[in-house]
Amino acid sequence: MRKILQIRNIAVVSLLGFVMMFAAIAPTMNTAYAGDRASDFCQSFAGPGWVGIGDFDEGLSLAKCFNLNDPCFAEGVPVKSDVPTTCTIVVVYLNLTGQNVILKDAIPAEWNVSSDDASLNCEIKLFSANKGKKEDKSATLLTCDASSNPGFEGIVLQITTRESPGSLKGNQETAKFKPTSCELFANSGAQLIAADELGEPVLDANDQPIVLLETGPLQVPVTGEECEQPD
Repeated sequence: MRKILQIRNIAVVSLLGFVMMFAAIAPTMNTAYAGDRASDFCQSFAGPGWVGIGDFDEGLSLAKCFNLNDPCFAEGVPVKSDVPTTCTIVVVYLNLTGQNVILKDAIPAEWNVSSDDASLNCEIKLFSANKGKKEDKSATLLTCDASSNPGFEGIVLQITTRESPGSLKGNQETAKFKPTSCELFANSGAQLIAADELGEPVLDANDQPIVLLETGPLQVPVTGEECEQPD
């Protein structure tokens, strides 16, 4: 996959008939992923075949993207598997306002998270959310350095299913990698937060960070008899 970071002045790609194509390929997934504007935005950043969900305002855009050809999304995550499943997602924003912002997201505890990208120093910000719990039972928080760059900023994340707790107990010799439910999410809602010149969050009257944009989570399909929908 081609990684493109901090792209400037890129024209939006036209997606005629895209919604129909997506519905045919992934009918079980949230149709919001086929939204024209979010998909155009994802393709502008990552290339053909990418879709996603997003939030948009004047001068600011935020999206979470995935590739329709990624087996994780095209075929789904097995409800029972002897091997882990890896999915690739991209969190990206476009800032044309000149204001400082911070990018935040969270990946549920069912996933290990890695990234080869270093442009936003996001990978050094990955850490366990629940300090009192074991690492394999904690969500991962993503925080990217504040930026006012007038262009695309983003990070490519590889998320891999973790070994199911206790899967090697008893007489079982092979580890299992399976979702804990049929509703599996790749991550939680991404946020763009206002920041000051020092890169610190700007707080409102209630001492809460000012959220400029926020998306919903990406849902990953789960395959197996246990997760089949009744007719």
